[in-house]
Amino acid sequence: MPPKITHDDQRLADATKTMNDLRRQNGSARAGINPGDTGHPHGIPWANLTVAAGGDTFPSGAYLKKRIGEIGAAVDKVLVSYETRLASTSRALSDTRRGAADTERDNTNKANNVGIPPATGTN
Repeated sequence: MPPKITHDDQRLADATKTMNDLRRQNGSARAGINPGDTGHPHGIPWANLTVAAGGDTFPSGAYLKKRIGEIGAAVDKVLVSYETRLASTSRALSDTRRGAADTERDNTNKANNVGIPPATGTN
């Protein structure tokens, strides 16, 4: 006998909420805000990260400025990737909940409509 499949709507709802919370935190991190310290909304987006290091005529400063920009862009790219995956997972969880609810409703409707046919007077 195959194992029984159980549907735990609350667990799926909690997982969806967690995914959406992570998406909000990820968005804050992309904007340069520390999600763990929302009392201090400051910072700049990672993609715009720059540093003033002695001007463009100072070779070490120019290199540092270039590298900081590249690293900021790379971090932003990773955060965008996380957002894409989190959004996909959140949608999948929502679709699973909706599909399970639709299946339960269909099963209930079919069960309510199935019964003994009305008597027709013949055997």
